[in-house]
Amino acid sequence: MLRGATTINARLSPRTGLVDVHTHAIDENLPDLRAACPHDLWPSVEHTGETEAHLLFGGQHHRRIDHRCWSPEARLADMDRQGVPVQVLSPIPVTFCYWASAAGAAELASSQNDFFARITHQYPTRFAALGAVALQDPDRSVDEMRRCMRDVRPSHNRPRHRRWAFQPDIPGVGRAFATDRPPTTAAAAASGRP
Repeated sequence: MLRGATTINARLSPRTGLVDVHTHAIDENLPDLRAACPHDLWPSVEHTGETEAHLLFGGQHHRRIDHRCWSPEARLADMDRQGVPVQVLSPIPVTFCYWASAAGAAELASSQNDFFARITHQYPTRFAALGAVALQDPDRSVDEMRRCMRDVRPSHNRPRHRRWAFQPDIPGVGRAFATDRPPTTAAAAASGRP
């Protein structure tokens, strides 16, 4: 294990076994950034049915997705069927938008982090999450890191070991890391585990 990395304790879950550390999720209600940042290409979700949708990028079809991408209940059914007690959620890579305007990317990252926080608060023993930051603007990245550490707090019934961690070697973010001392280091990550 990497020194200082976040540890996920599967014993906190109702069952023991696997921890799926690489699962992608996306909010079915992504912010519409086309008007605010019209020169950039943005991801969006277009529903084609109650449980199916197209993931669009710049208004063009990127791939088909279903409710397991946005519904924790659908994920839980799959997880239980497959014997996976814990999933670590992460953004779908097309949503990083590192080539886009920093303001839009920061808004998208914040929205994704809020989506992951809602899921991990609702099911604290079943989900952890890796968060997002707008890497093209280190100051905005640091602002988002600080917002997550300050504002995205555990619910009243959630264990107090919720942690956010950020990669310290990203220019600008590393300085904030040294100053603010998040509790662990990994990738830009939000984890609900000790």
